[in-house]
Amino acid sequence: MIQIQRFKSHLVLICLFIFILCFTKSEGFPLSQEHSMQNYLKDINLNTKYSSDPSDCFMFINSDQDLINYSFPGSGSENDPYRIENLVISTTKDYGIYLENTTKYVLIQNCYIYAHYRAIEIYNTTENTITITNNTCTSDNYFGIFIGKSPYIKILKNVIYNCEQAIEFNDCPFALVANNTLFDNICCIRVEYRSPYSRILENNITNNYEVIWLANSGGYFLIKDNLIVNNNFGILLTITPGPYYPDSCSIIYNLIEGTKWYGLLIDSNDNTIFHNSFVNNHLEGKSQAKDDGLNNVWYNESLREGNYWSDWWGFGSYKVDGSAKSYDPYPSELPFHAINTPIPKVFIGRVILRLSIGLGYPALIIISFLIVKRLKKKEITTNIINE
Repeated sequence: MIQIQRFKSHLVLICLFIFILCFTKSEGFPLSQEHSMQNYLKDINLNTKYSSDPSDCFMFINSDQDLINYSFPGSGSENDPYRIENLVISTTKDYGIYLENTTKYVLIQNCYIYAHYRAIEIYNTTENTITITNNTCTSDNYFGIFIGKSPYIKILKNVIYNCEQAIEFNDCPFALVANNTLFDNICCIRVEYRSPYSRILENNITNNYEVIWLANSGGYFLIKDNLIVNNNFGILLTITPGPYYPDSCSIIYNLIEGTKWYGLLIDSNDNTIFHNSFVNNHLEGKSQAKDDGLNNVWYNESLREGNYWSDWWGFGSYKVDGSAKSYDPYPSELPFHAINTPIPKVFIGRVILRLSIGLGYPALIIISFLIVKRLKKKEITTNIINE
């Protein structure tokens, strides 16, 4: 009887050890030297110049009457917008197309635009009247598309390259930036001033210095389904002087792969981050993301599903760098996207280990049952002999 009790005690200790091994928090890779953006922020030109001088522009539109004077096709209605289309503009002037102070519907599409400072600038237009789609924009390392004070702007399916800021919009609530291809830029999508409830969706962002930067932008952004590959900096939600913090944003279903620094850095509050694939970002550090904000949630609370982390060891939660001491309690075993980086051998190893442990539980129970049964039988036989 004593042997059976000892065996049961040992069995409990073994199961407890396996449970702790499976569900304790993983510490990830060793900490490396911390990177900094301070020098970069000092060097970059963030000039937000507005032009009202026609001599600075290849095409200057300052009123609804100018739309009529240019004889664009369309009537300016929602169903029949004025169409600035099928143009090739290559100019040494500061602006390719400059449009401001209009109330009519305007569609800018299928153009190639190169200008010295800004390929396209839109400023002070009536909400939901401007759509910019299927254009190719570039400049002398300055701006591709710049939008100011134009709510519900739509920037769709454009190709923008070789710019300091590929797309920047300010004071543009409910903006939609979707399906653009952005490469070889310093910053791809930047929002410096009040533009809450905007959406950044399904953009292909590769080989840039910086991806998405929300500063004094306002909150409630949706950043979803973007392919972000081989950039230096990832998504940044930072607090700068001003009242419009990038709080309460949703960052979901993005592929963030091969970023040299953090794939995601958050310095704001109440954001939700889940179903993203973080792959081989910040390889010299111990975490692929950093959280210096408050109350940010790194998983879907109802589904209890988090993000994929290529450097997660397969047990417990994934620790996120930063003063918030955040973690993803429900890391995914598999990425949510097709990834370029081969799945690490450590991942294959941890899958085998988890399968082994999973299969080991039933085997352990069966073996334990047989051993206990055999010990009981032996004890009964011993008692009969002794009698």
